[in-house]
Amino acid sequence: MTRWFAALKPDSIWDWIAAAACIPLLAWLVYAQALLPNSPEHKIDWPWAQRDHAPHVTIHNNDFKHFFLGAVLLKRGGNPYHYENLQQARRDFGIDSGINPFVYPPFNGIAMWWLTPSDVKPPSFRQFSDAATLWNRMQYVLLALSAACILLLIGDEKFWLKLAALLGVLAFSWPLTRTITAGQVNMVLLAVYCAAPLLLRWRLIPGAGILAAFGAWYKLAPGALLFYFCARRRWWSAIWFVGAAIVIVLLALLLVGARVHLDYWPLLRDMGYGKSTWAEHSMEYHLEASNQSINSFLLHAFSENAVKNPANKTTPWVNLGAGAANGLTYAVALALLAGMAWLTWRLSKVREDDAGAPYDAPERLAYSLWIFVSLLIPSLMWDHYCLLLLPAQMFMLDAILRMERRGAAFGFSIAAWLIAAILIDWKFPFAVASWNPRFQAADLDWLARIGITDYRSGVGIIVEKHKLFGTLLLLALNATLLAPTLKRSTHKA
Repeated sequence: MTRWFAALKPDSIWDWIAAAACIPLLAWLVYAQALLPNSPEHKIDWPWAQRDHAPHVTIHNNDFKHFFLGAVLLKRGGNPYHYENLQQARRDFGIDSGINPFVYPPFNGIAMWWLTPSDVKPPSFRQFSDAATLWNRMQYVLLALSAACILLLIGDEKFWLKLAALLGVLAFSWPLTRTITAGQVNMVLLAVYCAAPLLLRWRLIPGAGILAAFGAWYKLAPGALLFYFCARRRWWSAIWFVGAAIVIVLLALLLVGARVHLDYWPLLRDMGYGKSTWAEHSMEYHLEASNQSINSFLLHAFSENAVKNPANKTTPWVNLGAGAANGLTYAVALALLAGMAWLTWRLSKVREDDAGAPYDAPERLAYSLWIFVSLLIPSLMWDHYCLLLLPAQMFMLDAILRMERRGAAFGFSIAAWLIAAILIDWKFPFAVASWNPRFQAADLDWLARIGITDYRSGVGIIVEKHKLFGTLLLLALNATLLAPTLKRSTHKA
């Protein structure tokens, strides 16, 4: 702890510059991610600020609608997995815009009951609006907690440089903007991903397992942490995870019944590769432009898909068919899972022999691998999910800053980190036109000059999935930063 507090004192010119930069970065973060979304009339027309290119920079709660309605139905004995039930709830609450399906475990709705009105009150739009406002405030609390966890993990050296980088990433993060304005629940998962390694560092093994299990039943993706616990041979964490998961599902069964859980599984199957929920209602989520998943990319690149929405039509590089694209996705997913497990397992030998800190940089990098797994393997990876890469980004920056500052390795690492951060976090103007077959924005002339005028053919398919490739670049950097430690492991073995 003494070392951590000592890091607060700037000890170089770069530390002083970073400390000074924190003030304007914090101010821009508050403006861009809090004041602007909640008070659009205060918009500042700065062309470089990327907000001019954003179609949804004000609170619209498009995603919060189905979270709220799903929770209300479950609380009142209804079933949110039936299309007409959800639509009727939407009408009851006076929500006149469309909604997405509630595709989350029943426990997700139970965990959101605190936002719903009491059963005795008749539905009204005011109740939805009040709940959305409360959730909006809760998102900022969860974001602050997540940032605090990250700083507690990596702030023992070069604190001001890391704080400036953290504020900079958040201030210009389009996934963060999308999460806040849509009323998404990414902040809950972000808090889980940031707090779990801190609990492990503090030797609170039961807490880490229970928290990860909560996240898994809240939105499935944190279930990847069970694989991390096993591959890292953290057996007690895995046991606590399984035990907590059993308790949670039993509690959910007691509160909402078995029928609701059984009706959830068909929707879960519809989220498989090459499929979409509500397909019978003309939905094609697996092919939408904002879906940055590996499966969506492979379907666009190697399959001429039958579509209901012309905007989802693709001219593939090679038409192998949807079956081949889905099969290739399974192969990539299995290879990814096996590779991450092997890297994490190999690190165990280093930890047994290493006399370093109980939760050092290589340990955090191994943990980060499983955040990538949780995002890359599912069939859906909406662009705003990239917010969940925040701890991985900061853990990698921490590892880079601990390297020898001279030489090509440091330069290449910083360059790769910056390129990945831009691809993942920045709001590119061509994404504004992502619902149109061809780019429409006037400031896309630079793409046209290099021959990219359509994001549904040729190189444009890669351009559309830029956040996927930014994520893959960051994953490659993560594995590269782990390589020296793994070499030491092989040598000692």
